[in-house]
Formats: sequence, structure tokens, C-alpha cells
Amino acid sequence: MKNILLTLCMIIIGLSTHAQNFNKEINLNTSFSKTVTINPFNAKEAITGIAVSGNITFYSDTSFVRIIVNDGNGNIYMLYETYPMLAVEKIFKFEYECEETSFLNDYYPMELQIQVKDAHASIEKISLSNEKVNNYDKLRLKHRDDKNKSKIAVINNYIKKNKLLWFAEETELSKKSYSEKVNLFGKNYMTFGYEYFEKGFFSMFGPDRSPTKSHNYVDNFDWRSRHGANNQNSPYYDGDVNGTGWITPVVCQGGGCWHEFENYYECNKDSITCINEGGIFRRGTPTCWLFAAVAQVEAIVNLYYNQHIDIKLSEQYVMCVDSTTSGGWSSYALNHFKNEGVPDDNCITYSASLDNCSNMCTEPEERIWINNYSLIPKSANTNDIKQALITKGPLTGGGLYQT
Repeated sequence: MKNILLTLCMIIIGLSTHAQNFNKEINLNTSFSKTVTINPFNAKEAITGIAVSGNITFYSDTSFVRIIVNDGNGNIYMLYETYPMLAVEKIFKFEYECEETSFLNDYYPMELQIQVKDAHASIEKISLSNEKVNNYDKLRLKHRDDKNKSKIAVINNYIKKNKLLWFAEETELSKKSYSEKVNLFGKNYMTFGYEYFEKGFFSMFGPDRSPTKSHNYVDNFDWRSRHGANNQNSPYYDGDVNGTGWITPVVCQGGGCWHEFENYYECNKDSITCINEGGIFRRGTPTCWLFAAVAQVEAIVNLYYNQHIDIKLSEQYVMCVDSTTSGGWSSYALNHFKNEGVPDDNCITYSASLDNCSNMCTEPEERIWINNYSLIPKSANTNDIKQALITKGPLTGGGLYQT
């Protein structure tokens, strides 16, 4: 007689209840303190459901654990994800977690990846099912939606307990699958609840959190005013009445009008006026990540030569080479500075689209390279960031947002 294991992966549709019957187990009993990929599966066996059980210990308020499965053909699903905002205790058990793997269609799992940050994760067992079900896509999506609702409830309790100033709700970002979020934010991304942020002022920590340790840094530091670069009486004054100092002037990224024949982009121009003037109205692009990186390098050029060169480099170049008008991280753009250099804006100027990429020059007037760049580690505190700003120069910072 076949033994059917008790499952917590249950779907409620209308008045009927459908639960996945896990009929096979892999006893793992293995602990992990860093990100590891393992191969516990029989790659020749088709699976219709996967769940994991075990226990976790968090070591900090930014601890994180995620478990994903991969079939080697690009089909990647998340079984479980947790961080302090989703956990009541620092030490806890989890059972039959199968957020995106409750119902699958003849899936051949190859690898299990356990992503761990400042935590200890122990997987006791992997539960499998090979029983066929109808409407597996709908069942899987329903289970993920129900899981999201339970996460939102837990996060809102955390928000209330820690006196945070925002509300967690279902958002367009929270509806996306793990694979879709990887495409947006990259592998090993950690949002710590931001995908559920709907309104308010997002933060992970409340006002009762212990303050950071004392430091010997100055109270204020700003590269715009360093050496009096924004002071008309200083020999380092850059002549900009807006006070940008060593930082180059702000440029337009938002909606406006592309004048194709004149080859320039006019910001904050409404659609009717733009069209009447023979231009093409554009809504702008979510490419703040590359604008930030370009501005950072422009400022570092000024500091390196100790004069206000204020070179205007091409954000459009990165958009064209990467064929993107979408979100990303500043490191994507910095890689171009490192690998082949980025030309000046006269080579190809911003158009808020990819339409003018064929007009890119072959021999730019200027091209700027960097030898390398480094990332501030996720474990960095406020003082580490202050030190990097003062000793390394202007920094770029990233944040997640939803449209």
C-alpha cells in the first residue's frame, strides 16, 4: 500500500479543497551557513510537486534565506523565502514550504539552491509528488497568491509592532514570480519586503532600534561644496549658480520631446506642444541606474584632474549597447566604463528610446575608462558608507521601485 504524506500545500478553490499529496521523501538533514547549490534529485524522474521542511536561525536583522529549484533548462521556482520581517522568532521551524512548486507539470528538478545571509538553515527533508493533477497552473498560482496574502498579514503585524510608517499590500511587483523578479533585480536579490510596499515611507527598522555607534566623522560632507566649489569667492568655484560644485549638472531623464532632426531632447515638454513643434513625445525611461553611474564618473573625472572639466558623457550609449530602456543597477553601466569606456554625449545623445542608436558615432571626441569599481557590502553600516563617500568620492545608490 502506498503511504500518503501529510501536506500543508493546500489550495481552496470555491467551496472545494485540493491538497497536493506528497508521496516521496528525500531525507536531507543538512545544514547551510552560506549559499550552496546541491543535487539531491533523480533527474530522470518527473515531479508534480516539491516542498521543503527544516529550521532556521537568524543572526541579524538583515538575515535572509531563500530556497529555489532549477531543472537546468531555465525553469526556476522558489520554494521558500524568509527574513526577519516574515519571522516572529529568530529560531523557528518551517514545514512543507512550496510557494511556487505546489503543483507542477512533469518537472524534472536538477538542482536545489539554498541562499543564506547571516543565518543558519537546516533542511530536514524534501517532499515530492508524482501524482497528476488537472489545472496545475491555476492551482499553483492560487497557492502563490494565498502565500502572498499570508506574508502581507505577517509584514503588517511587523510594521505595527516596530512602529514603521508604511503599509504592506499586494502590488504589481509582489504578483511577479521569482524568475520575473530575477530579470528585474538580478540573481540573489533581496528586497526585505519592499515588493509589498504600497504607501508611506518604507523602512526596515523602527525608531526604537538601537542607534549606530559613535564615530569621528564630520557632521556634514558634500562633494558639491567641498573646497568651496560652489562658493563664488573660492578658487575652486565651478561657475554654476545652482551650486553643483564637483558634481556635474543634473540632466533630464523624464518625459519630454525628442527632436529627431535637430538631435536633441527637450525635457518637461507636454505632448501636444511637442507634436505641434514636429517632435516625438516620450514618457522617459526607468534608467536612473545608468544616469547615476554616468554622473558619478563625470564627477570623479573632475576630482581626478582637480578642475571642473564637467565632461558630458553619454547615457544613451549604455542604453543602445545593452538594448534596454528598463530598470537595472549602476554596476551594469560601470561595467561599460571598465570594459570599453563610455563616449561623450556628442557621440550619441539621450532620446528616451532606442530609435537613434543607429546614429552612434564610430570615433567619439572623448571616451572615459575606469580601471575598476567596488561595491559597498550589504553588511555595511552608516559609518562604512560615510568613510567610502569621503575617501573614495561620490557614490551611487540603488533602490527598488514599482510602476
